[in-house]
Amino acid sequence: LKTDKRTDKQQKMSTALHESGNQALGNTVRKVRKSSKGADADNLTVEEHLQQEYDEIENKVRANTNEKVQMLLSEYATLKAALLAAAGIGLKEPSYEVTIESLSGPHAGEKWVNVISLCEQSKKRGKTKAKKTKKSIPIGRSRHTKYTKGGVSLSKDDEVSTAHAEIILKSGQGLFLEDRGSTNGTRLDGTDIEAMTPVPIMDGQKIFFGGSTEVVVQIRTVE
Repeated sequence: LKTDKRTDKQQKMSTALHESGNQALGNTVRKVRKSSKGADADNLTVEEHLQQEYDEIENKVRANTNEKVQMLLSEYATLKAALLAAAGIGLKEPSYEVTIESLSGPHAGEKWVNVISLCEQSKKRGKTKAKKTKKSIPIGRSRHTKYTKGGVSLSKDDEVSTAHAEIILKSGQGLFLEDRGSTNGTRLDGTDIEAMTPVPIMDGQKIFFGGSTEVVVQIRTVE
């Protein structure tokens, strides 16, 4: 009789745990479905819902990390320039050779190489004279010589705006990428960048213009 009572108690506990587990799983599924976006969210499996939730979290973390890294790089460059100026040390503006290679889209395999610099310092009769040089690289669908000879012309891609973006050299801060208010947007390493808001760009980063053209940027300093 004692054995029967113990068995009955164990069965009740097992049933309760089973029901509790099902309830917890149900709550999790409902929570995931509630947070899922799109008209077909209810047609997804539990695994698909969980994968969707994971992807959203990963994208948010990636975007936040990229934003913080870019902010720190900008602050570092600004602080470095301020410290050198305070110490009375002249900061020589470097020149950069920027190579942009298309990885996908109608221009896949094409390369554009541009040298970008703020100015070259030269001495004449004891005075320092600034010589103006190219300080930005325009990127767009335009066939104008400004793009074909001095920038990046993505004329075969209809999803790229005429004046889509620009790589800019800022004094003491390095290179920046700016979306010029394009129709289909610009992404840097998978993160959308806000129009007319320059963000720091580094060697090896990938940029996505419009809907199909992805490029990789190679940057090196030159004398």
